[in-house]
Amino acid sequence: MVRFKGVVYQGLGYTNQVGEKIGWAREAECLDVTGEGPLFTQGSPEVRVSVVRGYPPTAVLAASLSNSLYSVYIADSVPPAEREAIVRDLAE
Repeated sequence: MVRFKGVVYQGLGYTNQVGEKIGWAREAECLDVTGEGPLFTQGSPEVRVSVVRGYPPTAVLAASLSNSLYSVYIADSVPPAEREAIVRDLAE
């Protein structure tokens, strides 16, 4: 999980369809056991994120794993059925 500009995204797949780098997102340090969700702090690691071609950055981001493979992060606000369709689309 990452947080970018106040939006929380879940890692849900992989792609090579990325555009320009747009900033740094904080990675969750852990999930809060009290049920309040992911824990982000000033010391949380950061990851460089890019836009994904065909999707707004408010819904989908990508972070580099290697020279040609990226993790896909989808905003929590995106409905589950749409998330599944995005993962399938970007895996092709």
